[in-house]
Amino acid sequence: MASAEQQTTSHARIGVYVCHCGHNIAKTVDCSQVAGGAAGLEDVVVARDV
Repeated sequence: MASAEQQTTSHARIGVYVCHCGHNIAKTVDCSQVAGGAAGLEDVVVARDV
């Protein structure tokens, strides 16, 4: 395991998972568009519409 000093000097790795969670969210938010937009953000290594 890396030491605390090594961990603070590495880049962040972010995962974004957008869940439809029923009709309340899915009918209001374009989940695939949110996941696609997140994929282009700095340090995002995975973005999925699930």
